[in-house]
Amino acid sequence: MALVFWALFAFLVPSFVQALNLVDVLAFPLGYFMAAQGILIVFVIIGVLSARWQDRGDARPTPQA
Repeated sequence: MALVFWALFAFLVPSFVQALNLVDVLAFPLGYFMAAQGILIVFVIIGVLSARWQDRGDARPTPQA
């Protein structure tokens, strides 16, 4: 699931850069702002959530056969 979100943000957001550049955020075009800051933040969040999910799965007791 994390890979799907990663691919979504890695490939979908940059395809909208030209449309996003029409809006300014802190004197920078929104497309630049999303590419330089937003996508990196999302990647870190995806990594943290994926690690938490994996830790929960590892903490479950395994059924004894």
